[in-house]
Amino acid sequence: MNNDDIVGTFRLVSWRRQDRSEPFGPHPAGVLQYGADGRMSVIFLRPDRTRLGVPGERMAEANGLMSRPWRLAFHGRMVLAMARYAKAATGFMAYAGTFEVTGDTIFHHVDLALVPDDIGETLVRGASLDGSVLTLTVPSGDMLLWERVIKQASAIDPGASAAPATGRG
Repeated sequence: MNNDDIVGTFRLVSWRRQDRSEPFGPHPAGVLQYGADGRMSVIFLRPDRTRLGVPGERMAEANGLMSRPWRLAFHGRMVLAMARYAKAATGFMAYAGTFEVTGDTIFHHVDLALVPDDIGETLVRGASLDGSVLTLTVPSGDMLLWERVIKQASAIDPGASAAPATGRG
């Protein structure tokens, strides 16, 4: 397998641990993208996360409130939203960076991430591609199945067009 073999967009089908448990439930949601330019991004989540009770843009206020904790006493709704936000974050994963494929291994070099500790790290994934299904295995043994929904033009064939077209804008 090489970089061009996995260029495209995949949707998360399942995430299973070695003990057969499903960390994000039986129907996780997620998108994994590998670009012909060597960049990648992934976002996946539990679809049944609790709503926060405030719009996402308002969560930026939480940073200001945390710098002056005594102000929290006057922002009860925001305190509840912050607690829900922390819980929601445990059902969410996202990172982006560059990638390279060597044999049956994919290396994700992380530039941006929800978890700050992942930034600057290289995440190693065992990989197999069977038709449109990409199986990634993490060092702990967790297995994530991704189904290709769009195969993009490869870096080797710059004249090729992305397929399939969805007709949506």
